[in-house]
Amino acid sequence: MTLALPRRTLLAALAATPLALAGCSAGPSAAEELLSAHDLPAGTAREVIDALEALPLDERPSELLASVGTDVLTLSDTAGR
Repeated sequence: MTLALPRRTLLAALAATPLALAGCSAGPSAAEELLSAHDLPAGTAREVIDALEALPLDERPSELLASVGTDVLTLSDTAGR
């Protein structure tokens, strides 16, 4: 029996490959530095979203901008990270 994965799943896995390989570098990535600067866990997009949603509104970092798409989480802050 052959298992066929949806094209979107395959493209997402392919797009994530450089991110996984970048995690093997000697220093923290730009994403890890951004998350650390805002006391957020360096994990999956779901873990970051859950951590942000768990914060009371008045404790959420006001300088952090988050955009959640169908298959991507984009974060930036006012410091240009």
